[in-house]
Amino acid sequence: MMCSQTINQSIMTSRGYSMMELVLTILLISIIAVTATTMFPGKAVNLGAQAQQLAGDIRYVQSLSMTRGARHFINLNATGYSFANASGSVDHPGGSASITLQGLTLTFPSASYAFDGKGAPYDSSGALSADATLTLTDAASGQTRSVVITQQTGRVTVQ
Repeated sequence: MMCSQTINQSIMTSRGYSMMELVLTILLISIIAVTATTMFPGKAVNLGAQAQQLAGDIRYVQSLSMTRGARHFINLNATGYSFANASGSVDHPGGSASITLQGLTLTFPSASYAFDGKGAPYDSSGALSADATLTLTDAASGQTRSVVITQQTGRVTVQ
């Protein structure tokens, strides 16, 4: 009797993990790893951030035009953009005269967009006849994001 009681006590006092505890721990670590991986900044986040920055800068040019009552321009090239008005270049709020897109290519229907004192958009040929779509492309991954300027209202959206 004594021997079987000693064996039962040693089994009961062992401090190992059950299979259920191990599975739950592995599951929890997996969920945390997947969440951390998807939130890690990469090229897709950079592309989206650059598209939002471009849209914000277009809105900035539009608000300059509306608050100052004079036409302001955003001049585009394949690797960046700059601001101007009738007198010459206008500095970006960040301090530089032009913005360079890092690792991205910009395609656009017109090299310059302007806004009048009411915020209406224009391209080099006059008032926009259709929505203007500016496309940012990540050269490494081939992913794209578009910034659209609505023809009548000048509303700027990222798609």
